[in-house]
Amino acid sequence: MTCAVILAAGASRRMGAVKPLARMADGRTFLAALTGTLRSAGIDGPIVVVTGAHRSAVAREARRLGASPVHCARWRDGQLASARTGLRAALAAGGDAALLPCDMPHLASATVARTLRARPPAVAAHGGRTGHPLLLDPASLRAVLAARGAATLRAALRQAGVRPLPVPVRDRAVHENVNTPGQLRAWERSPGARASRAAGVTGAPPGGLTAPRRAGRSGRASDRG
Repeated sequence: MTCAVILAAGASRRMGAVKPLARMADGRTFLAALTGTLRSAGIDGPIVVVTGAHRSAVAREARRLGASPVHCARWRDGQLASARTGLRAALAAGGDAALLPCDMPHLASATVARTLRARPPAVAAHGGRTGHPLLLDPASLRAVLAARGAATLRAALRQAGVRPLPVPVRDRAVHENVNTPGQLRAWERSPGARASRAAGVTGAPPGGLTAPRRAGRSGRASDRG
């Protein structure tokens, strides 16, 4: 069994709205898009949604989608605190866990499926850079949860001696990080996104989105975690 952990605890300050509930061009919320992608990719266990700043609203949407909300009381501490909350829930559920943030709604189901076929620990990668989802087995989950003193998930993985195998994919959305309405509109207007919608494909097409250049990755875990 493989479960999924969606990090949706952030404050969404730059989005100007509750990010997991932001609407895509097809009317789905970010959370609805991701849960649909995960299920179509083969996630057969619980989908855990980590809540934080907007606990009630996000939990309500998670339940509507058949997912399991888990609250991170220390969400202000950053993404690692949210990840640990979700990973503990995944470990309790049993099996492997695929971890990803909520701000990548164009992720292709084929990308997730390819990552799930790898032997964990593994992580999707495009253009030589790793992204999400991150796939961990129970031993890796326990090691990351036992790591102390790390400030980020990457540091916790390194401290725990967990080295995920990069899984090459052609989907640029593994690096997606939608933080503002403008970034969302740019993704939705991209040729790849339009082709995906016309074909009725969940998330981005397997061949990859033609993504706009982003101003840079946010260092603020409160926006993403």
